[in-house]
Amino acid sequence: MAPLAPIFKKAYLIVLVLTSFYILALIALTNPWLQRHVIYVHKVHTTWWHDINKPEQFGFAKNQITPFNFSTPDGETIYAWHVMPLGLYAKYESEILQQPSGCAKDITKTKAFRLLRDDPDSRLIINFHGNAGTVAQGWRTDSYRALSDGSTSSIHILAIDYRGFGYSTGFPTEDGVITDGVAAVDWALQVAKVPSDRIVILGQSLGTGVTAGVVERFAKRGIDFAGVVLVAGFTSMPNLLTDYSIAGYLPLLSPFKSHPALRKYIMSYVVDTWESAARLANTVRLSKKIRLFIIHSKDDHEIPWTQSEGLFAAAANATTNSGMSIALFEKMKARSTIDMGDGAFISTWKASETKIIREEIVAYGHHSRILTYAPVALAALKAFGLDEGGVLPLETVPAWTQQQQHEANMADESKIDDPKGKQKAAGEAIEEAKADPSAKVESENEEELGEDTGVAGTPASAKKKKSKKKRIKAALTGGSSESTSSGGSRDEIQKAVGGLSNDQISEILKMNPALAEQLGVGNDGDLSGSKATESLKRLKLEDIMTGLASSGKNVKDMANYKFWQTQPVPKFGESSTEVEEGPIKVYGVEVVPKEAPPLLEGFEWVTMDLMDDKQLEELFQLLYGHYVEDDEAMFRFNYSVSFLKWALLCPGWTPEWHVGIRATASRKLVAFISAIPVSLRVRKNILKASEVNFMVVHKKLRSKRLAPVLIKEITRRCNLLGVFQAIYTGGVVLPKPVSTCRYFHRAIDWVKLHEVGFSPLPPNSKPQYQVRKYALPDHTSTKGLREMESKDIDPVLSLLKRFLERSEMAPMFTRDEVEHWLLHKKDAPGEQVIWSYVVEDPTTKKITDFFSFYVLESSVINNEKHKNVRAAYLFYYATEHALVPKPSKSELSTRLNELINDALILAKKYKFDVFNALTLMDNNMFLESQKFGPGDGQLHYYLFNYRANPIAGGVDKKNNIDDNCSGIGVVML
Repeated sequence: MAPLAPIFKKAYLIVLVLTSFYILALIALTNPWLQRHVIYVHKVHTTWWHDINKPEQFGFAKNQITPFNFSTPDGETIYAWHVMPLGLYAKYESEILQQPSGCAKDITKTKAFRLLRDDPDSRLIINFHGNAGTVAQGWRTDSYRALSDGSTSSIHILAIDYRGFGYSTGFPTEDGVITDGVAAVDWALQVAKVPSDRIVILGQSLGTGVTAGVVERFAKRGIDFAGVVLVAGFTSMPNLLTDYSIAGYLPLLSPFKSHPALRKYIMSYVVDTWESAARLANTVRLSKKIRLFIIHSKDDHEIPWTQSEGLFAAAANATTNSGMSIALFEKMKARSTIDMGDGAFISTWKASETKIIREEIVAYGHHSRILTYAPVALAALKAFGLDEGGVLPLETVPAWTQQQQHEANMADESKIDDPKGKQKAAGEAIEEAKADPSAKVESENEEELGEDTGVAGTPASAKKKKSKKKRIKAALTGGSSESTSSGGSRDEIQKAVGGLSNDQISEILKMNPALAEQLGVGNDGDLSGSKATESLKRLKLEDIMTGLASSGKNVKDMANYKFWQTQPVPKFGESSTEVEEGPIKVYGVEVVPKEAPPLLEGFEWVTMDLMDDKQLEELFQLLYGHYVEDDEAMFRFNYSVSFLKWALLCPGWTPEWHVGIRATASRKLVAFISAIPVSLRVRKNILKASEVNFMVVHKKLRSKRLAPVLIKEITRRCNLLGVFQAIYTGGVVLPKPVSTCRYFHRAIDWVKLHEVGFSPLPPNSKPQYQVRKYALPDHTSTKGLREMESKDIDPVLSLLKRFLERSEMAPMFTRDEVEHWLLHKKDAPGEQVIWSYVVEDPTTKKITDFFSFYVLESSVINNEKHKNVRAAYLFYYATEHALVPKPSKSELSTRLNELINDALILAKKYKFDVFNALTLMDNNMFLESQKFGPGDGQLHYYLFNYRANPIAGGVDKKNNIDDNCSGIGVVML
């Protein structure tokens, strides 16, 4: 081959060098420290030769801007500018000029601050800038003038430099920067006393991610703002990096567009993902009121304007209860879009009078200059309501959206007479029943309890409606709902069984070992033989659908399983493939019955007043005599009054969710059920839910089938307050657990546990060996360990929230909830319920770890020596060791073992007899090491009216500890 010309050799050499440099740069960027320097560019700015404590250098009037500092909950100092509107400054110029210039030591003593705080018409824009530079960088100073120097003299600006930027201390991370933003808003609310309805949160570029994170956190607190403005935003950092060009010219990851697997691998190294679209959607769902403005320029060469399209779609989709298809969304968007020429347009999504989302794509403005353009200032004016209704008030869309979606998604009913056709028809019938909120639900106990559990229509129309169960049964049997009998003929049953797949039957049998045993199926659920199928053909159709035999040990639970078939919960036999997560049944408060269903004669509904000691004592007695008891009737939970107050009177509690049934004649409390509010995250979705607990029915009345009625009534009461999802747990298998955990027990006083029959003596062992095995030191070993105090609430909240983000299902704690659930107040009356401890770093004074456990005693039945067993239950814990980039599993395990060992020592100190824990969170890392033994009981987690893919519960198929730990981060009492 002829040698290449020298010029081509040099060209190849240059390409080789550049390619090598590019690859080495990507490898280097996997280092979190270097990666964050590249993403945040916080050490690069153009104000080297300026003093940002002298804002007049940037064209402002003297003392129009007050530089100052404030602190974050984790101890960082944040630098900020308070920008006065020029018109207001003009009125007080002489007084303001007399004040000292530079960074204010105490901003509350300045005239500008007092004008912000004391003026009832003052408004505040909190500005979160993009990456690189400071509050005085580039177009930012011009944007402050554009926002505050308009037709009004009441709009103030608060601009901050995140940690690590400018004069602010610290190093930027995603959680840290959001914490800075939250601290800025808290300063405005608590120090400047500006109410949230007079605050607009505005973010540009990286600041849109900060804004999304900040407003989501406040939405979880129930705080809405006047408006939210996002300029040049992005959906998430991984999505952005695929299209991002440095300075608009150097594409970062574009070479990998055609290699999805390699691009995904590279994206896995992104440490700060900034999931803005998901956070924005959660904010829209949680907010009662939101005005959201999304603005982007078509000539933005750094962040493509299509990223803002994604933000708009996510936010608009979140205004519907069940989401929309892409085609339906595009159709709806087209109806509310105005062409502005040159490729620009405005789309307005008005979900209601209180939820308005506006997207404005402008033709010009580039990436940063757009901040100074009129659309951004106009968005702020509209957010403050200064437009006198000019937010393009188009017709509302949700009702039409749900109807069209329902019509689009409903398949035509199959008429093919074969097993597959019947299965498909059954599935469609189920979906039709779920999608029709007015459909009559046929309850298994309607005749006994005399109630209709569906939404009542007119008598004439009600007769014409098919019940849900009949429609499903008709689909399975191939007959009509009117002609299908309760049990179905033998031929119909055989056809129905033929229509069920082996996977459906196998899942039913695996979840119901007793039924499997009756049908002669092994533990592995093997259906290779015909015996199980033949046995199933001899069962009633309802028995097949609920997974219960018509005779045998499970017959007493038949009615309960049939009841659950009428409820919006996942069913046995549904596809085991991954499902789209979301509500099963979508309906509004307007269709919820306003009155409680009738009870049997002689009983009546009551709302319990648990602030009344007498009624609280009644509940205590009912629970003590009739609630949880072990199978051998040796132990019975003994809930103290203090425990019940702690469990039922948490932040946000409502008396309407403390539901009782009394005997009319004697006024005796005979049944009870309760719920408390919980903000529950299931993977990336945030549910406004209730946590249902303490359902109890007097033993003598259990034949009256009061349990289903209690469940329906607490559901109705939750629905009336706009809560349509719930989480609950149980020791029995119902349709259908989202996860299953196993109880583990660690003896502290083994001798006592042995004497009451809780801990048997192992074969070939002696009592002294067991005492020696479970012996614990007298003193803890972790340095800096101390009791949690009031000052620890905020750092514990921050640590716990970050720790629980690792779980697939976890509560979203607020500050008030952390104070209630974790802080023992020594001056509070009654017995101590919760023990919480923190680890404080002696050098930095930061909280690095915490753990907690609560007390629940059990009465010992028929034991002359001991009257109770004092049990500690592991509650919530967290450690920074799990939150470092690429945490080491062995180091995390070591730290958790140290913490839990100290928890056991403290439990011994406070006279506990046993320490209980489940296989949730990261418990599997220490259960066996700390000598916890497996218990007989399991705890199944259930979600009501929500379909979710299974979540690992920390045990494998053989009910042994799973080394992969659990995705459950919810600890139920």
